[in-house]
Amino acid sequence: MGTDTDLVFKGKDLDLIQSLVYEPSLEPMYCSFRMYLHWPDELPSGISTEGYESLCDLWTARACRYHGLTLPESLNPATFTRVWDRAIAQGLLWPGFQRLELGEADKKYFLEMLKQENPFD
Repeated sequence: MGTDTDLVFKGKDLDLIQSLVYEPSLEPMYCSFRMYLHWPDELPSGISTEGYESLCDLWTARACRYHGLTLPESLNPATFTRVWDRAIAQGLLWPGFQRLELGEADKKYFLEMLKQENPFD
């Protein structure tokens, strides 16, 4: 699994992430600030600020790797890729890993939101 510094989540945050249960019937929400979709079952109640930031990085990485989002180089997309790779290596059971492909309705929603809310245009 690597060293403690390689871990994306530790302690209570790790316990909270590992306790999440994937619920395929949920609908996504859109974060306009970071341009990603996220689902209610991907965010545990009580997570620390550091843990929340790591989740935001995972949501951004997923949007780039699997949902078609392209970030400007000024945001250093490799940073998000590294967090994703570390989370996979950590063996997390995070429900977000089960949403790599978007269904048609979610894809349409995501593209509509990107058109409306893209802060880089």
